[in-house]
This record gives sequence, C-alpha cells and structure tokens, in this order.
Amino acid sequence: MDPISSPASILAVVGAAQDSVKISLKFLRTIRKALGGLQALLDEVTQIEAVLSDVKNACGHGQESTPALDLLLDKTTTKLLQLNKLIHFKLVRAKETLEVDSLSFARHQGVIAEFKDDLKSLRQDITAALSAANLTQENQAKVDLYQISLATTSITTAHAIAIERLSTVQYAMQGLFQRIEESQETQRALTN
Repeated sequence: MDPISSPASILAVVGAAQDSVKISLKFLRTIRKALGGLQALLDEVTQIEAVLSDVKNACGHGQESTPALDLLLDKTTTKLLQLNKLIHFKLVRAKETLEVDSLSFARHQGVIAEFKDDLKSLRQDITAALSAANLTQENQAKVDLYQISLATTSITTAHAIAIERLSTVQYAMQGLFQRIEESQETQRALTN
C-alpha cells in the first residue's frame, strides 16, 4: 500500500466507525433513561469513541496502519452497525418520540451483554494494535537513525584516513621538493 493511500483509507474507516458510534450513543443515551441496564453498554461505546479518536489522531500525525488494525477497525464498524440495527429495529418502537420496547429489551439482554463484551474486546485489541504499530514505526525510526549514524561514522573514518594519507603525501612531496632544491644548488655550485 502506498504511503498516501494508507492514512487516507484508515481515516475513512475510522470516520465510518465514528459515525456509527455517534448514532449508537445518541440512541443509547435516549433509551438509557428508560432502561438502567444499558449503562455498561453505553460506557463501552463511549470508550470505543475515545479509542477511535486516538486512532484518527495517530493517523493524522503520520502513524501508518497495519493489516491487523485495519481488520479490527472493520470489525468494529460492523459490530457498531449491528448494534444500531438492534437498537433501531428491536429495542425501540418508532413513534413521535423514541419509546423503548421493554419486552424486547428483556428478550435481548443476552445479546446486549454480548455486544458490550465484543466491543470491549475490540477496543482492547485496537489499542494493542495501535501500540504495536507505533512501536514498530518507532523501532524502524531507531534502525534508520542507527544506520545513518553508522554511515556518518564510516564517512568520518574514511575522511580521517584520506586526510592522513594526504598529509603523508604532502610530507613526502615537501621532502622531494627539498631534495630537488638541494640538488639544483649542488649543480650550480659545481658548475661555477
């Protein structure tokens, strides 16, 4: 994947997931007033919203995605869409105002608990994947810096060796010039 499309695609996936979170939160906050048992699910969706915001911020600051992170974000989006479907079509009756179907809520409590657990697991996995991607990118930067350091050291050493060789050649050239001058002076003295 090229470096330009990776952040753009992950931002699109995160955006879709955030849209699903906003819809879920809106309805959960509305029906929570009628049913106290939804607080744990509401808390988990709120935490997912915070993690997605962290992912978006990281990608906005140059963090590259990984296949694992992409998969987890897709799973999260799907799970949130399924939650929205449950809320809209099973738990809420459409009237002038939103009204919770208490009987349907009672029948789906197991499913609601499963959604909460699944979202918690996805949140933890996304956090771990983002941390791993960050560490990988940080370690790659350290390797790059180490390689630059080695190259700089190598160039500095080669430069020092070249200067030493030039100094030796310069010293030899000075000796040669001195002998030539002495030889010319000797020839002049002999010819006079």
